[in-house]
Amino acid sequence: MNPPVALSVAQLNLYVKSILESDRNLKSVWLRGELSNFVRNAKSGHCYFSIKDRDASVKAVMFKWQASQLTFAPKDGMQVLLRGRVSLYERDGQYQFYVEEMLPDGLGGLYLEFLQIKARLEEEGLFDNKKPLPAYPRSIGVCTSVSGAAVRDVLSVCARLAPWVNICVYPCQMQGAESPRSVAEGLRYFQARPATDLVIIARGGGSYEDLAVFNDEALARLVAEYPLPVISAIGHETDFTILDFVSDFRAATPSVAAEVAVGQAPALSERLSRARRNLTSLASGRLRLEEQTLRNLSSRIDPSRALQNYSQSLDYLDFRLRSAGQGQSQRFSSRFSSLTARLSALNPLSVLSRGYALAESEGIPIRSSEQISVGDRLTLHFYDGVIGCVTDCKETRKL
Repeated sequence: MNPPVALSVAQLNLYVKSILESDRNLKSVWLRGELSNFVRNAKSGHCYFSIKDRDASVKAVMFKWQASQLTFAPKDGMQVLLRGRVSLYERDGQYQFYVEEMLPDGLGGLYLEFLQIKARLEEEGLFDNKKPLPAYPRSIGVCTSVSGAAVRDVLSVCARLAPWVNICVYPCQMQGAESPRSVAEGLRYFQARPATDLVIIARGGGSYEDLAVFNDEALARLVAEYPLPVISAIGHETDFTILDFVSDFRAATPSVAAEVAVGQAPALSERLSRARRNLTSLASGRLRLEEQTLRNLSSRIDPSRALQNYSQSLDYLDFRLRSAGQGQSQRFSSRFSSLTARLSALNPLSVLSRGYALAESEGIPIRSSEQISVGDRLTLHFYDGVIGCVTDCKETRKL
């Protein structure tokens, strides 16, 4: 008789482990129970504990990465809600619950609803298409409570970084079951307002139950399909809602949302201010240099001596001008006298003054006796007057 085929302990444990890990029902399990023997390894950061109820307990481990996501400090005796998978630790042959998420038990129902909505919207791709934020917005809409700290934070940051940006606040109810409907009304208001470039939805911190209203699926779908970019700032940095996943940008706080919303305008303003300061400095430096140059030139040039030289030159030029003018005037005067004498000699009145007379007949000067017949009327012009006469004889002289 042949001996039976025997498995090693490691092979057995490995086989059992493969069976546990292949069971789809054990890949993602929610457990509710009480923490016991909770220990965090100081070196590795892994957490080891048991989860128990009145009838049973199971060993559990939460590795460093998942443990770093905890938003509370687990303690023995605390009622918790756990999500994880079942497998076998081969070395000890003991099955364990590998925890991927841990919540205080009081929040279990809300969180399960959050996970269901998140999974459904993520599968539809509503978290993928993120609209870019405008680099230089002119008008920002804010959906928030007008009495909370969030609106003061947003307004103060925008006034400090970009006072030229217009901020329009739509008063919303940010606490209670009516919050999603109120925020939706604000979003529709800004959608109908053409001047709005983007919208901030802001609320300060609060309990998980307070913030859970922003897991509303209808509001999430409205934000996912919204034509304007949306920045969500709900709660603190460790708080997450469905609204954060569908928004185009998730800000840790309302103040951070305001800083992100104003875009690159503050940096551009700072560059312009720096350029203005540089230009002012360069201009002042150039002015000081020119002033120094002027002072150096002034120290080398005596203004009074220069004025004396210019005055002497002017006197010399004036003398030359006067001398030239006098000589030219004398020449003009001598020529004028000569021309005047010549004109006087040619003047008919000058001839008449010497005893001659000018004869005319019907306005025509008589230059020859051939022009006159006996009986013609003549006009005789003398130096000092005119007389009329009639010819009574005619004698022609042979020249």
